[in-house]
Amino acid sequence: MHIERCRQKLKKQISYPVSKKLMNNSGLILLEIMLGVIILSIAMIPLIGLTITHYKEVWESRRKSTALYLAQQKLEEYKSGKKIESEEINRKIPFTDPDFADYKYKVCPLGGNTYKIEIYYHDNEQPLANLTGEIITP
Repeated sequence: MHIERCRQKLKKQISYPVSKKLMNNSGLILLEIMLGVIILSIAMIPLIGLTITHYKEVWESRRKSTALYLAQQKLEEYKSGKKIESEEINRKIPFTDPDFADYKYKVCPLGGNTYKIEIYYHDNEQPLANLTGEIITP
């Protein structure tokens, strides 16, 4: 019996202060969590903006690299002996390869055997890339 009373007395001494502390701090803990979420949300806004800008720059760089590759390929094609058709001069011609269906090229004579190959993306007025080289015409 004495042991039982001691156990109950000890239980009251241990549980009462702990539960009272939790009851007093429960509103404070919720406030701290809400404040942390707000601060994290505010910090994430610029990071999301930077990520979007980064992806746009990567996409633009990829388009320009592809355009430069296509210009180099077309210039090498003409240098290797392919004849420049009159329909290709100063006109935007789409590429026949379906992987590059969004790109068009234009052959611009600059005088003598010098030509400039311009690459356009969709129907943009400004070329995305251009290369100049000498092409020996047959």
